[in-house]
Amino acid sequence: MTTAMLRSVMHPATYRWCHFWCHLDAVGGLLPRRDALLLPACETGHFSPECICFPENEPISFSWPLEQQIAFALKCPLHGDRFRPMGLIYVSKWLRDKQQYFLAKRKSAQYRKAWAATFPPGLWPGKEEKTDDGKIFLKLKDGPSLPIYEPSWNPRGKTEPPAPLQRR
Repeated sequence: MTTAMLRSVMHPATYRWCHFWCHLDAVGGLLPRRDALLLPACETGHFSPECICFPENEPISFSWPLEQQIAFALKCPLHGDRFRPMGLIYVSKWLRDKQQYFLAKRKSAQYRKAWAATFPPGLWPGKEEKTDDGKIFLKLKDGPSLPIYEPSWNPRGKTEPPAPLQRR
């Protein structure tokens, strides 16, 4: 069976899948691609016990940019980078408070293993502390505080008068 004949009888989506994973040999039978055998295990969905990569098919939800930086700095002993850094989406306070629930109930075992490797349960999640000048720190369970947000504006109280104009 030629490629043109195969394309004519198969649905286009099925053909694309089959063309990607299989090739036609000289006799006309379908053989698995050798490239698929060379993929790292974390890309095929089979994880070894030593692998601490995040699964490719689950979105990673970080609450703060600092969390993403910490997670990216830790490398998998087998594969190196554990995920591809992406843009962050703002996570509201109420959702940050429920992060442990979603981690326990809605994430896969590999995701939980990768998260625990980065953020040990004995330290994480920390308690958010807000200062008067608008900065937010994350106080870990064992004591240290990490700066996670610093406003680029200068917050003033509602009762503080504006600065006087200076004339020349």
